[in-house]
Amino acid sequence: MKKLLFIFIIVSIFSCSQKNEYEKLIREYAQTNKQGVFTDCQFESIEIKELPPITVSDSINFLKNTFEDDNKAYIKRQETLLKMSLEYMEIEKKARFKSQVIIDGFMNTIDQLNNSIDSVKQLNFKSRYDGLNVDKVLLQPVECRYSYVFPAGNPRQERTDIFYFLPDLSKITGQKQIRK
Repeated sequence: MKKLLFIFIIVSIFSCSQKNEYEKLIREYAQTNKQGVFTDCQFESIEIKELPPITVSDSINFLKNTFEDDNKAYIKRQETLLKMSLEYMEIEKKARFKSQVIIDGFMNTIDQLNNSIDSVKQLNFKSRYDGLNVDKVLLQPVECRYSYVFPAGNPRQERTDIFYFLPDLSKITGQKQIRK
């Protein structure tokens, strides 16, 4: 029984010390602006929750999905322009006073659009993480609900942000506000 109590106390101390480390870095980060100027905002953390780490595999999936979505959107825009160019060229060909210069311009544009679409369709995703272990942790996100008061008598406000820590928890690399 004493061993169980001892283990519980050790785990509690470790858990609290890690949350205190999070809180210390979050407090400093949240109260420092982009120029590095610290402003005391009477920061108080309400809840700190460690989220699942972001791994190389997560990053590759995100980058690949973004790559594919961007390519699809680009191809769709180019196909829309191609369709419009073909329609306008047909209108010009049927016009009473045709201009071969305009028709040649449309032909040139259509060729360029077709080449652009073909080249984007041939692109393959290449990961910048090739050779890294897919389970390697890149960032440790921590969700923090906190309150603060801006100087000059403003009321206390509350917000929730996700702070992104380096894997060794030595530094915050970014933050994202959670809008509810």
